[in-house]
Amino acid sequence: MKKSINDLINSWLKKAALDLQAAQKLVEFHSLNTIVCFHAQQACEKYLKAYLTFLLIDFPKIHNLERLIDLLSTSDNDIMKFKKSCGELSPFAVESRYPEFNEIDSDYSAEAIKTVEKIKKYVLLQIKKDL
Repeated sequence: MKKSINDLINSWLKKAALDLQAAQKLVEFHSLNTIVCFHAQQACEKYLKAYLTFLLIDFPKIHNLERLIDLLSTSDNDIMKFKKSCGELSPFAVESRYPEFNEIDSDYSAEAIKTVEKIKKYVLLQIKKDL
């Protein structure tokens, strides 16, 4: 059975919330900074994909947050204000899982969570504004 648009949006939002929750819980373990950023990237990606779904914008199966923001900007140019901060999270989707990826510090992982929280707030505001 095919999901309705609202069901699909809600599914993206629920999965995003779980990744954000994981990042928030793991941030206290300073040895897990890269994993925190992985979950932050995943949460951000899912919030953006929920918004794309809401706007009925088709998107490829990608992890590049800048590209997702570019797609969103065709309907919402204000989203561009997040392009740089989200772009800093993109490498955590895939590259961070490999040994040659440099470890990061706890300040960076805390900032990653702040980025996701801003994206979450923005996306939820946009979706609720138009429902």
